Amino acid sequence: MVASEVKGLATQTAKATEDIIAQVTGMQSATDNAVSAMENIDSVIRKISEITTGISSAVEEQSAGTAAETVLHAALEVDKVAEQLRADIMSFFDEVKAA
Repeated sequence: MVASEVKGLATQTAKATEDIIAQVTGMQSATDNAVSAMENIDSVIRKISEITTGISSAVEEQSAGTAAETVLHAALEVDKVAEQLRADIMSFFDEVKAA
């Protein structure tokens, strides 16, 4: 009887170990996805910064009429980048929730 109990405990231990390995693997994957999402967010923020710098330069260098057109164009670009940032953040949150 003792041998069968030891065998049963060994089986339970092996199963628990497999479960832990699966959980750790899932956490590693979620962490990798989070890092990737953060890198994408950083990239989008850098693009926004570049566009903002361009807007500032355009306003300083151009006449009021031309500057307004440039600002409008830049604002549209910022909107696109902001939408991408929103999508990346939502994707990141979805991945974190799933982990």
